[in-house]
Amino acid sequence: MARLVVVQYPNPILKQQTEKIIVFDERLKSLISDMFETMKANSGLGLAGPQVGILEKIFVLKYKRKKMVIINPVIDFFSDKKEIGEEGCLSIPNRQVHVERSVSVKMTAQNELGKVVEIKEKGLMARILQHEVDHLNGILILDREVPSYELDGI
Repeated sequence: MARLVVVQYPNPILKQQTEKIIVFDERLKSLISDMFETMKANSGLGLAGPQVGILEKIFVLKYKRKKMVIINPVIDFFSDKKEIGEEGCLSIPNRQVHVERSVSVKMTAQNELGKVVEIKEKGLMARILQHEVDHLNGILILDREVPSYELDGI
């Protein structure tokens, strides 16, 4: 296992689209291990490929007792109910922004073995999934920041 370098904003790689993963091999297993180690070392909840310079559709997350490897994700359902919450990002250190997200999502993805899995989450887990999928599409929390004038009354 090795710690990877977390790419920092405004590095242009963070705004690029990622490619689908089609080979599930030892290189991928090693990448997953390195991503978990890097995420833990940086006290993150999630870490996406572009954040470590890898333009592939992969992210890892660990929150409470859930530890997940998500490959080639597609969010199939976003709840109509949304909430504004504060988010940070390992690639944008020392900055918290308010972002509006759906409170629940349903996602289809592959696990580290290539098996198709369906994931349904709500609350903070749904927020983390949406945040990490955004990274795979070149979208940052800065792109989704809710203007301060819209926060009155929250």
